[in-house]
Amino acid sequence: MDVFNYHLQLKISKGALTPMWDRLREALFPWYEQIQQEGLSSAVLHGDETGWRVAGKTHWLWCFSNHRLTYYLINRSRGEPALRKFFVEEFKGTLISDF
Repeated sequence: MDVFNYHLQLKISKGALTPMWDRLREALFPWYEQIQQEGLSSAVLHGDETGWRVAGKTHWLWCFSNHRLTYYLINRSRGEPALRKFFVEEFKGTLISDF
Protein backbone atom coordinates (compact mmCIF):
# COMPACT_ATOMS: atom_id res chain seq x y z
CA MET A 1 0.00 0.00 0.00
CA ASP A 2 2.89 2.34 0.69
CA VAL A 3 3.90 2.18 -2.97
CA PHE A 4 0.42 3.17 -4.09
CA ASN A 5 -0.12 5.78 -1.42
CA TYR A 6 3.31 7.44 -1.49
CA HIS A 7 4.99 6.86 -4.84
CA LEU A 8 1.90 6.82 -7.03
CA GLN A 9 -0.02 9.22 -4.80
CA LEU A 10 -3.08 6.99 -4.85
CA LYS A 11 -4.99 6.56 -1.62
CA ILE A 12 -5.89 2.87 -1.41
CA SER A 13 -7.06 1.03 1.69
CA LYS A 14 -6.37 -2.61 2.55
CA GLY A 15 -10.03 -3.39 1.87
CA ALA A 16 -9.77 -2.00 -1.65
CA LEU A 17 -6.86 -4.27 -2.53
CA THR A 18 -8.77 -7.56 -2.19
CA PRO A 19 -11.23 -6.95 -5.05
CA MET A 20 -8.37 -5.56 -7.15
CA TRP A 21 -6.37 -8.80 -6.67
CA ASP A 22 -9.50 -10.85 -7.47
CA ARG A 23 -10.02 -8.97 -10.75
CA LEU A 24 -6.36 -9.34 -11.63
CA ARG A 25 -6.55 -13.09 -11.01
CA GLU A 26 -9.61 -13.37 -13.24
CA ALA A 27 -7.82 -11.49 -16.01
CA LEU A 28 -4.55 -13.44 -15.79
CA PHE A 29 -5.68 -16.98 -14.91
CA PRO A 30 -6.57 -18.01 -18.49
CA TRP A 31 -3.07 -16.96 -19.55
CA TYR A 32 -1.56 -19.00 -16.68
CA GLU A 33 -3.54 -22.06 -17.83
CA GLN A 34 -2.38 -21.48 -21.41
CA ILE A 35 1.26 -21.49 -20.27
CA GLN A 36 0.62 -24.82 -18.51
CA GLN A 37 -0.94 -26.32 -21.65
CA GLU A 38 1.96 -25.14 -23.80
CA GLY A 39 4.36 -26.72 -21.33
CA LEU A 40 2.47 -30.00 -21.38
CA SER A 41 2.59 -30.11 -25.17
CA SER A 42 6.27 -29.18 -25.46
CA ALA A 43 8.99 -31.62 -26.47
CA VAL A 44 11.29 -30.72 -23.55
CA LEU A 45 10.68 -29.31 -20.07
CA HIS A 46 13.02 -28.60 -17.20
CA GLY A 47 11.49 -29.13 -13.76
CA ASP A 48 12.82 -28.11 -10.36
CA GLU A 49 11.61 -27.13 -6.90
CA THR A 50 12.93 -25.05 -4.05
CA GLY A 51 11.72 -24.32 -0.55
CA TRP A 52 9.24 -21.45 -0.24
CA ARG A 53 7.81 -20.06 2.98
CA VAL A 54 4.07 -19.35 3.15
CA ALA A 55 2.84 -17.88 6.44
CA GLY A 56 5.90 -19.31 8.18
CA LYS A 57 5.41 -22.85 6.84
CA THR A 58 7.54 -24.62 4.24
CA HIS A 59 5.95 -25.04 0.85
CA TRP A 60 7.65 -25.69 -2.48
CA LEU A 61 8.02 -23.39 -5.44
CA TRP A 62 7.97 -25.58 -8.52
CA CYS A 63 9.26 -24.29 -11.83
CA PHE A 64 8.68 -25.89 -15.22
CA SER A 65 10.41 -24.18 -18.13
CA ASN A 66 11.89 -24.41 -21.57
CA HIS A 67 13.25 -21.88 -24.06
CA ARG A 68 9.75 -20.41 -24.60
CA LEU A 69 7.96 -20.48 -21.26
CA THR A 70 8.22 -20.59 -17.49
CA TYR A 71 5.42 -21.86 -15.26
CA TYR A 72 5.47 -21.51 -11.46
CA LEU A 73 3.43 -23.50 -8.97
CA ILE A 74 3.53 -23.16 -5.16
CA ASN A 75 2.45 -26.30 -3.34
CA ARG A 76 2.71 -27.83 0.13
CA SER A 77 4.11 -31.00 -1.39
CA ARG A 78 7.57 -31.62 -2.72
CA GLY A 79 6.45 -34.83 -4.41
CA GLU A 80 3.72 -36.49 -6.41
CA PRO A 81 0.73 -34.36 -5.29
CA ALA A 82 2.41 -31.22 -6.67
CA LEU A 83 3.44 -32.96 -9.87
CA ARG A 84 -0.15 -34.12 -10.43
CA LYS A 85 -1.30 -30.47 -10.25
CA PHE A 86 0.96 -29.59 -13.18
CA PHE A 87 0.85 -32.85 -15.15
CA VAL A 88 -2.94 -32.99 -15.55
CA GLU A 89 -2.48 -35.08 -18.69
CA GLU A 90 0.17 -37.47 -19.96
CA PHE A 91 3.42 -35.70 -20.77
CA LYS A 92 4.91 -37.16 -23.93
CA GLY A 93 8.05 -35.03 -23.97
CA THR A 94 11.34 -35.26 -22.11
CA LEU A 95 11.43 -33.98 -18.52
CA ILE A 96 14.84 -32.85 -17.33
CA SER A 97 15.37 -32.66 -13.58
CA ASP A 98 18.10 -33.00 -10.96
CA PHE A 99 16.71 -36.15 -9.35
